[in-house]
Amino acid sequence: MRTWTTAILLVLILVFSAALRLRGIGYGLPCTYSRPDEDRLLAVAARFTPADLNPRYFIWPSLCFYLARGGLEAVETLRARLSGVARTPVASALAADPAPFYLIFRLLFCGIGLLTVLALYRLGKGLFSPVSGLLAALFLGASFLHGRDSRFAMLDIPAAFFVIASVGRSWAVLRRGRRSDYLWCGLLCGLALAPVMGAIGFPSEL
Repeated sequence: MRTWTTAILLVLILVFSAALRLRGIGYGLPCTYSRPDEDRLLAVAARFTPADLNPRYFIWPSLCFYLARGGLEAVETLRARLSGVARTPVASALAADPAPFYLIFRLLFCGIGLLTVLALYRLGKGLFSPVSGLLAALFLGASFLHGRDSRFAMLDIPAAFFVIASVGRSWAVLRRGRRSDYLWCGLLCGLALAPVMGAIGFPSEL
């Protein structure tokens, strides 16, 4: 298959995948209880204070909440600058009008879902052929479960991305074995485990 044909087909698959994931991305809003997982993620992140960084919820890894808090701070800063109003504490802003925060987080996770489709294409291409990569990307792009969860702020989506990316780097270790390949592989494997470590079963409160 020619390079330009592969590129066109890949773009079409990504556009198709994006259309499936963006459709209904505002589901349930402004009600924030339509997907309890994303409500829990943002609620725990919002209650951090400089004097108290204990999430008090250990079913999920704490790194997820700290990253989410950084995202909330960035969204609130951007909102204040665009609207020309004073910046308010994240917890207060989230309680007053949660819909924009949820929507931006959903868009971010939707983008991670699309990156996963692209990463799977690269993995399939590297292991087998461009046709295999395109078929793998198409199947994931059309997957109901991945498409549904990509429109919500759920940890399954970054977990899937880092798993696929770490497998790709593992292949690079076998093929080239450079020090950078080992470093990237270790980093991505750690990030792949981070969103799913809670499945082992930690107490939710300490």
